[in-house]
Amino acid sequence: MRKIVAFVKKHTILIILLAISILFPQSFSYQSKLNMRVLVTAIAVDKVQEDYEVTLQVVMPQAKAEQGSGKAVLSFITEQGKSISESIQKIAYKIGNTAALSHVSTVIVGNSLLDGNLTKELDYFIRNTEFNSAVMLLIAPESAKDMLKKTQNLEINEAIRLQKVFVYKESSLNGLMMPIVEFMNNSLTISGSSMASGILISNEGEEVLGQSTDKTLESQQSQQQGGGNQNGQESKESSNQQGGESSKEQNGRIKYYNDIYYFKNGKYVNKYDKEDEILGIFLSNRAPNTGELVVQNVKGDFLKDATIGCKFRQQETKNNIKFIDGKPILVIDMAFKDVKINEILNQGQPTPALYEFQAESSQSNIVQAIQERVESCVRLAYEKAKKDGVDILNIGDLAYRQKPYEWKEYYSKTGESYLSGTDIEVNVKVNNFN
Repeated sequence: MRKIVAFVKKHTILIILLAISILFPQSFSYQSKLNMRVLVTAIAVDKVQEDYEVTLQVVMPQAKAEQGSGKAVLSFITEQGKSISESIQKIAYKIGNTAALSHVSTVIVGNSLLDGNLTKELDYFIRNTEFNSAVMLLIAPESAKDMLKKTQNLEINEAIRLQKVFVYKESSLNGLMMPIVEFMNNSLTISGSSMASGILISNEGEEVLGQSTDKTLESQQSQQQGGGNQNGQESKESSNQQGGESSKEQNGRIKYYNDIYYFKNGKYVNKYDKEDEILGIFLSNRAPNTGELVVQNVKGDFLKDATIGCKFRQQETKNNIKFIDGKPILVIDMAFKDVKINEILNQGQPTPALYEFQAESSQSNIVQAIQERVESCVRLAYEKAKKDGVDILNIGDLAYRQKPYEWKEYYSKTGESYLSGTDIEVNVKVNNFN
């Protein structure tokens, strides 16, 4: 041991020089590798005839000479190939940098991919280990490339963190954060039903609350044909594509109620595009932390066709299956907690003081109105998907887990068409208001 210590003391300078010669070049090599990577935060995929058109949203650091500081802006790079992988390789060749995919949080697919089996189209994002398993799937009503480019109209943090935006929207009952992995897994269940949220970005003031996506798109197209803002938008896109900063204000808005697209075995079937349908599917299938509901035409005591706005902090939903006479019944029990009345619009009547609504009869009328609204929304969502042959409430999977023997006997008689008959019942119960 003493010999080792003596050797180290005697050759300290030599050891330091050797360490520097080994480690210092490696640090330069590591930095050079970093400089050869472009940070990709979102991807858009479209189909152009038989080819895939892929657009990357990349973060480009831009130096500001007058301040001596850096600022990131978005740029968009597009290529076509026989596969998604080939398209991304072409982009890397075009820019001379490796596309760093580990920071991708969102994949937007255009409606051109909805003609086939979407699970097959998304295979690349499952097999490529560079992608995070929580990458979110969104669907554009038209071109995914055009929709992705519109993210430059959003605030930079919102544009590159769409996943966090939709996590918040899901908890507020107006959006769905669907990971691609979960979407793929859902398509392989007994029901085979999968869902994904749509996305529509428009200029501030263009969206009419409650208006469908199709209507909003029609309004946008009529404005563009009139030459309202098309030239300005094109010049803005061109500026960002060249790496420059836009001088225009960022005033884009993500649609409040986004369409929910539903699929069977990976194939697109239909979408929910009305507020009540979207609320129904969230209330029956999800467990959001917060939510808001508006009920109308509430009557009783001081309430004269009143509109009531309420908020709840926690909503729990329990779905259970029972069999009666060999027929499955889905029972949906909902519990609303911390229900707060935020607003009372007592149409045509002066609004009394708040304490007057604490009367038991007034509370009972409000609770009944909320129950009826919730139950109506859930049934609306269920019945629409049922007509399309989609088990959107996953009754088959639930029955298989909870009542396997009864379900197997029932399924042996109906097969995959178990939803088409009138045997299955759905009971919605809203309880536990506090």
